[in-house]
Amino acid sequence: MMNGLFVALLVFLLLVAGFQTVLLIRAKKQQGRAAPPLSEVLPEGVTPRPKMLFYFYSEHCGHCRKVTPLIETLEREHDGVVKVDVRRQLATARRFGVKVTPSLYRVEKGAIAAVHVGEINRQHLQQFFSD
Repeated sequence: MMNGLFVALLVFLLLVAGFQTVLLIRAKKQQGRAAPPLSEVLPEGVTPRPKMLFYFYSEHCGHCRKVTPLIETLEREHDGVVKVDVRRQLATARRFGVKVTPSLYRVEKGAIAAVHVGEINRQHLQQFFSD
């Protein structure tokens, strides 16, 4: 009985890890591709910048609750940071190909320069935005 439960748990964990890996690979494949036209995805009143950071989040995402305060700090320090609630702005998330939150997309000169999926600490966030 314990062997069967152990095997079932192991299979479940492998499936979850595999699914997460697939999502990460898909997100990373976005790098280097053209970003959606900024005029079509930016909220009203936001001016396009040569370098922009799009933060895709959901209010119900535990990891997002940890990252959002860091993004809000970065938003106060730099122009070009855009928060996108995927539940309220689903069309924008789809245009970028976002499949999981939290996701960060750095857009430079009309292309997706870098993608980060999952939690990020303050130091790595600063570096991600600055690179």
